[in-house]
Amino acid sequence: MLLSSSQTQKMEYIEKHGLIQLFEIISQSLFYYRPEDPRAFVIEQLQAIINLRGSADSNKKLPSLYTDHDIETLFSLFAKNSENVTAAQVKSACEAVGLHNYKTLGTPTISKEAFIEYIRERTKERDSQYI
Repeated sequence: MLLSSSQTQKMEYIEKHGLIQLFEIISQSLFYYRPEDPRAFVIEQLQAIINLRGSADSNKKLPSLYTDHDIETLFSLFAKNSENVTAAQVKSACEAVGLHNYKTLGTPTISKEAFIEYIRERTKERDSQYI
């Protein structure tokens, strides 16, 4: 499908500013927390991002939706009865939780501990583009 010049410019704008990823983060938060007032919640989320941008804290980060327990559960879904997961399984796990910044692993499989660290790093990397 060929895009018009106007459509191409719109897509470039969306990609340049990471808007799809930003809305994915906000949507995931909405579904996770299910706030009584979704509009106010979205405004609060955006305000939190703005406040983090202005912060001098070098450790600033967005609140994570996923606890270590959640990531361990994700690992167990892919590992089944194994102590490791394959690179393909890691990529699938990333896609399942909306992490599109998959980085190739240096090994064919990784342990649960390495998996947790990998997911945390990808989440931090994704979120850093907004703060």
